[in-house]
Amino acid sequence: ERRASPREFIDILRKPAMLHATFVRFWHSAADTTALNFSMYYVTFVDGCDSVERAKWMTIAGLFVGGLDIMLTPLWGYIFSSQSAGERPALQGSKSRVACFLPPMQDLCCAFHVLGAAVPPLLLRLLPATSQDFPRPWEWVIYSIAVRFC
Repeated sequence: ERRASPREFIDILRKPAMLHATFVRFWHSAADTTALNFSMYYVTFVDGCDSVERAKWMTIAGLFVGGLDIMLTPLWGYIFSSQSAGERPALQGSKSRVACFLPPMQDLCCAFHVLGAAVPPLLLRLLPATSQDFPRPWEWVIYSIAVRFC
């Protein structure tokens, strides 16, 4: 069994696409970690949940977010594969017709990142302000769903 050497690792990272993908994954993981840490403090100190209640609400949010991931993965796969349908003859046809209505993948991802930076914090602040009777911590569950979607 042959193992990859550090030299091979460095050679792979010299390719711009791989270096970009590695940094995107690194920053995405950092953002997820920050969001999870923030969530613990928010649900505890802002919504006043104790450990049992906090676990209940994090499970509820996790079920929504997990379900969203499962439902959206085929959609995003279809959308992104249809954008490169012109490059791959096997995918030409109906998928290439879908691709003509979509912005380029980079633009779409950029738009979702911008929305993800603006919309979830606004939801977290504005949802409880809409009504005194807004049930807490549903604003946090909606925030978690918006973060994952964007």
